[in-house]
Amino acid sequence: MVLKHLILLRHAESDWTTGVPDRLRPINDKGIKDAVQAGLWLTERELIPDYALCSSAQRAKKTLSGVFEGIGQQKIKVSYDDHLYNFDANSLLETIRKVPAETGTLLVVGHNPAIASLARDLASQDSEQRALDEMQREYPSLGMSVFTVDVTWNALGNHLARLRLFVVPRS
Repeated sequence: MVLKHLILLRHAESDWTTGVPDRLRPINDKGIKDAVQAGLWLTERELIPDYALCSSAQRAKKTLSGVFEGIGQQKIKVSYDDHLYNFDANSLLETIRKVPAETGTLLVVGHNPAIASLARDLASQDSEQRALDEMQREYPSLGMSVFTVDVTWNALGNHLARLRLFVVPRS
């Protein structure tokens, strides 16, 4: 089986001053710049997603838009999913299990605590210890965990993905 990559990305820093409902809350100016930096970081490491799952919340959509700007292309298949606007790791995992089998690199943009919880759940025993330690210490806005996966997406489960990197790209 060909190794796949899974990238779990928490949305960029949001703007709490707008007074809008949570789902409509935007990212702030720093968050926009940081999201572009995340795209550049992915490009430098040749981790360009061919499929993206994104929460339907405004801050997640804007984060993904910034990542795409940093990557320099917009021809990535995207699914904006209301099921990703939740805070439950199991629901996120069920959504991931439904992605097309041919997906080689999957980017998931969502929210805490679900993103952090899912990342901890997926990490296998042979994960990089430093990445595990950093991820468990804090999973801040724009926190990104990068896994290698050697099972089919529909078979993905707890402890079946190797955490390779945990980063927080900032501008």
